[in-house]
Amino acid sequence: MNQMLMLDSNIQQRQNLLPSEKAFAYKMRMDVLNSAWYKSRKQKSSNREDSNQVEDCRVQLRQFGRLNYLVPELLEFFDYKFIALRPAIELSYLDEDSQRDVVDFIDENESTPSHGQTVILRKLFKEGSLTREKIYTVLSEPKGNQREKISINLDKIRTLIPEGVPASRYEDYIFSILTKN
Repeated sequence: MNQMLMLDSNIQQRQNLLPSEKAFAYKMRMDVLNSAWYKSRKQKSSNREDSNQVEDCRVQLRQFGRLNYLVPELLEFFDYKFIALRPAIELSYLDEDSQRDVVDFIDENESTPSHGQTVILRKLFKEGSLTREKIYTVLSEPKGNQREKISINLDKIRTLIPEGVPASRYEDYIFSILTKN
């Protein structure tokens, strides 16, 4: 219990704690929570508040704990908010060589991966088919928020489309008219 108090006190006293430092502290806290001593102490205790507090922070502890598996360069990108938490967690499941390939891509292209791209990388790694070339291919694809989209007010175009055309076919109808010219 003294270890837990020390960790919590240390985290609270430091105002400008880097996310990587928080991740290390959370990993230490998770180690304490998973220790046999703490589990036996928790069973003896009837303090519900302590139990609820432990459960509330388990997810965050696991998430930040994963950051300890990042290569230092990716951890630094996370610390300085070049990479968000969820993509950083996904990248933490890649081996060191793959993570270094991601760092090389980021350095060469000045572009960080989206969460969706990191999910794909993790899946390819799990399947055993992740290569440097695939990393570059996935990370070179436009991110969802970078693809151009067009929005058309439905009320405005409804008057221009014949009544027999179902709403699910509006896009095809408009495209066919535009390609006739």
